[in-house]
Amino acid sequence: MKSHYHKRLRNPSSVPKRTLLYVHGGAYFFNSVATERYQIQRHARKLNCRAFAPRYRLAPQFPFPCAVLDVLSAYIYLLDTCRIPAEEILISGDSAGGGLVLGLLCLLRDVELLLPAGAMLISPWVDLMHSFPSIVEEGGSDYIPNRGFHHRPSLAWPPPTVEDLERLRASWPVGSQTYLPSIDTLAADTKPEAAGYKVVNATKGEIGKKGQASETPRVEIDGKIIEVKDQIQMLAPNEMLDNPLISPVTQASLGGLCPLLIVCLSFVG
Repeated sequence: MKSHYHKRLRNPSSVPKRTLLYVHGGAYFFNSVATERYQIQRHARKLNCRAFAPRYRLAPQFPFPCAVLDVLSAYIYLLDTCRIPAEEILISGDSAGGGLVLGLLCLLRDVELLLPAGAMLISPWVDLMHSFPSIVEEGGSDYIPNRGFHHRPSLAWPPPTVEDLERLRASWPVGSQTYLPSIDTLAADTKPEAAGYKVVNATKGEIGKKGQASETPRVEIDGKIIEVKDQIQMLAPNEMLDNPLISPVTQASLGGLCPLLIVCLSFVG
């Protein structure tokens, strides 16, 4: 902030000894440091500290583990290059940024690197598996639809399923590996597999369980057990969503971390 800058010019010894490492949110594939610039400035002013916000790589062009490695690199940069002691560093993030921060802290703990003084998680997204029933319940004043957001950045998304690839191979002329059917040809196939899902015979106890016959997640919708074929998150394939660095809710323990402040926002109409 301009007032802090002029204050430091008048008194160089007033430079704050705390540094805030802030990780922006955006579902791992949108937003940037620029969109959250004013929020970061407000945090820095309230904490009387300097702020360092990495512009980490976004999915789907840069899937997991690119984002968590970028945030790890930013933290090590503060420790090693900037020579800032770990006890003078605070880490914060919102939404996907909060999930990245929690994953980073668990990673630092597991590899026995120095932990920061503390961390603030603002509505952290720590469950990319959508495993809790509240995700599909009516939220009243919740601005997120009860079925979630459905993003399709291009005609190439989502990546082809196993069934898609089998149909593509079957459509190639004998002796040719260069022909691919048109988008209209693929769209004309209306089988459930082409739509990204398949209705299966299963019991409720098998919902969400990875069986030997299938590695795709299963959910219950309108009384039917649905096996999800499409990749449902930009960040990683379905079978990786339970990785503790992607969904920190699956961490065996959150013990041994620095002090945490977790803020969950709730809007009441």
